[in-house]
Amino acid sequence: MSADWFVLVIITGGLIMLLQVSTGTEAIPVQTLARLIFALQVVLAFLSGARPALPTHLAVALALFVSSAVLATGLSLAGAPQQDAWDSFLFMYGIAMCLPAYLVTRVTVSGGLLLKLYCTLVVGFGLLQALKQDLLLPDAYREKYGIVFERFVNGDVRVLGLFASPPRFAEFLVFIAVFLQHHLLSGKGRKGWVLPAYAGVMFVLFNTYSRSGYILWASTLLAQLLVARRSLSMSGMRSSLVRFYISLSLVGTVLVFLLARGIPADSSVADSTSLDARLGNWQKILSDMGGEGLLRLLFGTGRSAHSNFLEPGYFALDNLFLAILLYSGVVGLICFLGLAGMILSEGKHVSRFHSSKAVPMTSFLLGLLVEGIFVDNHNTVFLVEFVMIGFVVAARESGATDVEARLTTRTSNDGQLLSRRVKGVASRGQ
Repeated sequence: MSADWFVLVIITGGLIMLLQVSTGTEAIPVQTLARLIFALQVVLAFLSGARPALPTHLAVALALFVSSAVLATGLSLAGAPQQDAWDSFLFMYGIAMCLPAYLVTRVTVSGGLLLKLYCTLVVGFGLLQALKQDLLLPDAYREKYGIVFERFVNGDVRVLGLFASPPRFAEFLVFIAVFLQHHLLSGKGRKGWVLPAYAGVMFVLFNTYSRSGYILWASTLLAQLLVARRSLSMSGMRSSLVRFYISLSLVGTVLVFLLARGIPADSSVADSTSLDARLGNWQKILSDMGGEGLLRLLFGTGRSAHSNFLEPGYFALDNLFLAILLYSGVVGLICFLGLAGMILSEGKHVSRFHSSKAVPMTSFLLGLLVEGIFVDNHNTVFLVEFVMIGFVVAARESGATDVEARLTTRTSNDGQLLSRRVKGVASRGQ
C-alpha cells in the first residue's frame, strides 16, 4: 500500500489550516481524520494478505522503540491527569505512532508531482514574505500556531512560509535543497533551472534567520558529500566534474548570502542570546530529572513541551535528545538511537542502487540529528524516518523484482541454448 497521500497531508498541514481558517472550517480535525483513514488502510492491507517486508534487525529496532514510547505513556498515566498524559503523548509521538504500520503490512513511499508543486508554492510564498517583509498570514492562523515573535533581532521579518515557525520552514527548505544538491552533484544540474532554483531556496533559507536551519543545511551538505561518494563513483562520473558542481553550488550559495542583507555588515545572525537561554534551560531540565528517581530516569516522565507558545504551562526544550530523554527516559533514548542507526544503515545500503532518493533522504536524516542538538525537531525526524522506511520497503521489493526478472531472462536464455544444443545433437545423429 502507498502512503504518499498520508505523508502529503502531514507536510501540507499549514496550507490545509490556512484554507480552513479562510473558510471557517478549522473545527474539522483533518489531521486526526487522516490518521484514522491511514489506520483503516493498514488494517485492510493486512487483511488482504500483504505481509511486512522489513529486514529483521530493522523490525526489532522499530518494535523496541514503539514499546519504549508506550511504556513511558503508561507510567505517565499512573502519575498525571489522563488528558495531560494523552496530550503529551500525541504531541511527542503523534507521527511516530504511524511507524508500527511497517510491522503489520507492506507500506511504500515514493513522493510525487503534488509534493513538487507544494514545494514550489511554499518557496514562492516564502520569497514573497521576504521581499514584502510581511508574513501575509491572517491573525486566526497566527493564533492557531502561536506565532508571536515575527521579527529577528535586526528588525527583519523571519519568514516561515506556511509552517508553525521559522525553524520548521527552514527544515523544509533544506529538504528541498538536498534534492537540488543531488542534481548538482550527480551531473543532472546541467538543466538550466536547477541552479537558479537552488539559489532561490538559499535566499529564503537565509531569511528564516534560523541558526538551527543553517546548521542543518551545512551538516546535510557534508553528509551528502560523504554518502554520495560511493554512488557517484559507481555512476562513472569524473571527479573533476563532481568538484566543478560542488564548487559552483558553494559559490552560488555564498553569493546569495552576500546579497541577502549583506552578512559582513550585519552580525545579528551571530547573536548568542538564544543559545545562552537554551544552555540554561537544558541544565535546569537535567537537574529536575535528577530528582525524579531511578524509575523515571530509566523509563521517562511522560512529559513533553507544548506545541503552542500561547498554551498554559508552555515550556521549550530546544533539544531533540533531551525531549526524548524527558519523555521516554534513558531506555527510550537508546531505543530511538538504535532505530535511527538501523534506518541510516538501510538508507546507505539502498543508496548504492537507488541513489535518486535514498542519498538525499539519508543525508537529510543525518543532518536532522545534528540539528536536533539545538532544536526539538522530533516530529520532522519521525516523519523522515517514516518516509525512509517506505523507501527501503519499495527498494527491497524493486530489488526482488529485478532479481526475478534476471532469473527469468537467464532461464529463458539457458532454455534457448539447451534447445539449440539438442537440435545440433539430433542433426549430427541424423
